Amino acid sequence: MVSVNLPWELVEEILYRVPPQSLARFRTVCKQWNSLFDDNKFVNDHLVRSRPQFMFRTDSKMYSIAVNFSGPWIEVHELILDIPGLNCEMPIWLYNYVDCDGLLFCTSYKFKGVLIWNPWLKQTRLFASNHHYPTKYVIGYDNKKRYKVLDYEFEPSSKLTIYEIGLYSKKVKDLESDSSWSVVQSNSVSLNGTLYWAGVDVNNGIFIRSFSFSTERLTTFCRLPLKYNEDNILALAVFRKDRLSLLNLCNKTSKIKIWLTKNNINDREVGLEEDVVWIKLMTVLIPDFPKLPFRWYNRPDLTYFLDNDDANRLVICCYDETQQVYIYIVRRNIVKKIKIDLFEDLLDQSSPHLRTYIPSLVRPTQVKEDNNKLYVL
Repeated sequence: MVSVNLPWELVEEILYRVPPQSLARFRTVCKQWNSLFDDNKFVNDHLVRSRPQFMFRTDSKMYSIAVNFSGPWIEVHELILDIPGLNCEMPIWLYNYVDCDGLLFCTSYKFKGVLIWNPWLKQTRLFASNHHYPTKYVIGYDNKKRYKVLDYEFEPSSKLTIYEIGLYSKKVKDLESDSSWSVVQSNSVSLNGTLYWAGVDVNNGIFIRSFSFSTERLTTFCRLPLKYNEDNILALAVFRKDRLSLLNLCNKTSKIKIWLTKNNINDREVGLEEDVVWIKLMTVLIPDFPKLPFRWYNRPDLTYFLDNDDANRLVICCYDETQQVYIYIVRRNIVKKIKIDLFEDLLDQSSPHLRTYIPSLVRPTQVKEDNNKLYVL
């Protein structure tokens, strides 16, 4: 058989689409393939193209749910947290966790600092600090690529607390009380280090608020051309690591509308919100879509993503009032529903946690440390 040598650019394009857990097994193929894991450009480009997965956390376990469109079918894996040299109590570490650019940041009330974890590469790193981090927080980074933690409270008062990972650096900012808007049942997302939430004003208009760690300012990023009512559930997502999308679900009619920013998102200052253009990507009515229970803590019981290769393919993961988990794959007028019966330990759970996560090749040990500060790869 005659061997065929493909152009290296084509090989890279193929490997970009291989999941991290599979790609890790290819390191022994040749030195050139192995060197890709130390190539920051390849690691970041792989993150952009990587298909999102769902993560499901109970009081005692963590699962990943991968979707394959060829069946379609799903793969469910239990994620094991193993910290060398430490008697790991997984529920304690996973009580608070957030994701940022392919890494999970976990905190524990028993440890001062942060655990950085890539569950697909099965790698962890403990980073000690001088203080405990809050129980409700999000992570981003500033224009110097320094990771920072934000503890926020929007209602009834507006207060932000900013921590710099690794230092006893704590800054409290009391914002002017603004009763003209509120955060609704919407998750926050981190895009290029900046944080975004969906909000509603007194006229039920929907808009996006953002917080920049560079300017330490909470601003109105843009407004959307739609109205909100109490039957709506909103969820934000990042598309291809450079755009925002918004899911708007009417819990009464099960009608879902997906909006997507037309152009790439960069750091913006106040006054440029009119430059953000949203397009309505799709409107779909899913038969027998579960009625999602109301949660007072502003977290929807669904998460979703748009396929990186086909923005018209929508994938939703949600659970109903009985805590039964479902996957919905929507493309044009075709809807595939997949029931997941593997979570036996959910029977007594009061609030299982569901989110979208992008598998990555970013190794926790690659996170740069300089002068007791953590920097983005």
